[in-house]
Amino acid sequence: MKQPLFDDPYSVDMVAKIDFDFSIFANMPESRTATRRDLQAGIAIRTELLDKGVRVFLEAQPRGLAVNMGCGLDARFFRLDNGKMTWIDVDLAEVIDIRQQFFEENDRYRMMGASLLDRGWFDSIVPQNGQKVLLIAEGTLMYFQEAAVKRLFRDLIAKFPGSVFLFEVMGSALGGKVHPSVKCLGQDIICPWGISDYRAMEDWSDKLTLTRADIFIDQHRYRWTWPLRILTRLFPQNKPKFGHAIVQMEIA
Repeated sequence: MKQPLFDDPYSVDMVAKIDFDFSIFANMPESRTATRRDLQAGIAIRTELLDKGVRVFLEAQPRGLAVNMGCGLDARFFRLDNGKMTWIDVDLAEVIDIRQQFFEENDRYRMMGASLLDRGWFDSIVPQNGQKVLLIAEGTLMYFQEAAVKRLFRDLIAKFPGSVFLFEVMGSALGGKVHPSVKCLGQDIICPWGISDYRAMEDWSDKLTLTRADIFIDQHRYRWTWPLRILTRLFPQNKPKFGHAIVQMEIA
């Protein structure tokens, strides 16, 4: 058995207790170049990359504030808590209702039920004593139109100057498609936004600086199936176009 990339006992507990047939994900649609094994590897690597990004931030800013946008049932705060940071999880009210069955708020951890497209939730987030802010968006931005993504960036820049933004992007060739994990739920929710030139986002504002981009397929290559490994070795220029990445940008 391969060494796991991270340990998440919280998700194991939630799967056991939530009234939902998780076995349907065993039948996720796949192709010759994107099998279920590849999808699983991608999700695990995404988690590892974001965990690393949070840890690096906390090493420099142990009392920082993290705002996790579109948090879902993510337990990252509880897995990575250093005992000093402050964390806010934001998602739709119905998602927060489920989270509250498993997690409790405290003086350093809050949950907020709100749409990311409704900026009302911004007003209740106030960094204390010069806290540095880490913004996180995992599996979220690709479900917005590019215009909505740009508006979100514009508002985050205005609200959180000097912050670090850590987010997932999808390649431009995947835009307009339904993700296999969503398709097996019987939903036709497309992912409209994808981008391949990460540095092009710097043109959205003179306050944005790209500091890092990690493409999933470049990580732990032994975990991916051989067709993907061969194709990305033969055509490395296509990796950002057809893959996902975790991008880090600094807001001046």
